[in-house]
Amino acid sequence: MVDLSKLDKTKDLGVIKKAEDLIKNIGIPSQPKIVHEINKEVNKIKVDFKLLASLIEKDVALSAKVIKIANSPFFSTRKIETIEQALITLGVSNFKNIVVLTALKESVDKYSSNKDFNDKFFRHSSMVALCARTIAKKIKSPLYEMAYLLGLFHDCAVPLFMKKYKDYSDLVDLALYTVPLEALQGKYKSVIGLEDGRYYTNHCVAGYLVAKSWLLDENICNAICYHHFIDLSIHKNSMLEQLISILLVSEFIVERFDTSKDYTIKKDTKEVKQWAILHRQPISILSIDSEDLVDLQEDIFEMLNQVSI
Repeated sequence: MVDLSKLDKTKDLGVIKKAEDLIKNIGIPSQPKIVHEINKEVNKIKVDFKLLASLIEKDVALSAKVIKIANSPFFSTRKIETIEQALITLGVSNFKNIVVLTALKESVDKYSSNKDFNDKFFRHSSMVALCARTIAKKIKSPLYEMAYLLGLFHDCAVPLFMKKYKDYSDLVDLALYTVPLEALQGKYKSVIGLEDGRYYTNHCVAGYLVAKSWLLDENICNAICYHHFIDLSIHKNSMLEQLISILLVSEFIVERFDTSKDYTIKKDTKEVKQWAILHRQPISILSIDSEDLVDLQEDIFEMLNQVSI
């Protein structure tokens, strides 16, 4: 399903081929063995906590990183000192998310030596993931775990573009955030148009291929491929529509959080309501309105203020 919003078939194949070449040239960051083993165990009818803990404990460095993230205020209010304690306290689902989060961070660090960028990318992805899961739960969607993984991986190809293309640094902010108003109005190209123009491919298609290599759910992979396309009418899959809608709202809220100097709620909600008007499809799909969006933003700002990322 990688047709990139009704582009002609020849261009689609060219965009995909170029993305494949990019990944082959750099070396695709495939799913770590430990993540595969964890997923295999978690998907069993009866999960063996001791076996799960032992899988992680084989890697001392990974264990330390998992425990550090587990002690974040978002995941736990009590001190966690061991992997087994993390499992019992957090539950299997949260534990798996932390392992995937840690593995993704290690993968990014491996492919980019730019610490400032790595920290920025990891912070952005983590915050969007937390935001996406929170929104999914607030609207009572059963897709909250998929929403979390989508938030975590939606820009997973951006580090590859940073490594491959020296001039990509001036596109990073456009890639990491929502489509600007000016691009929506056709005043200038979106980041996808700019990437296609320079590199004959884009981070959405490359991200789709990376997500496939990590064996993520097909709906997550497709959502990554389309996450900069705001016309959701092209999809015939309600699950995909909802995932992309959750991601679009999450990125908007995280972007506002990052641009708010004192990280407090702006009294003027005009920008929020304007965004809701311009993004009627995701707002409608999530069955919310502009006032709900303002309330969501307030709740999520409060949550993000408490999280150490």
